[in-house]
Amino acid sequence: YIEAVETAEEAEKLVKKHPYQYNIVLLDKNLPGLDGVSFGVKLKEFAPQVKAFGITGDIDSVDAEYALSHG
Repeated sequence: YIEAVETAEEAEKLVKKHPYQYNIVLLDKNLPGLDGVSFGVKLKEFAPQVKAFGITGDIDSVDAEYALSHG
């Protein structure tokens, strides 16, 4: 089952509503509103069983270090 949304806030609502329906979440760093890196960290707090993968064409070493240090 695949679902696409445009913002981290939309993704958060879906995962919170059905936390065991999702296995992975693909995130872009440049999401409107809450960025993908921050949402990945937040996702671990309310749905630790869901794996977050960041994909982007625009990331610098500071963002990469932050994301890696937060799982």
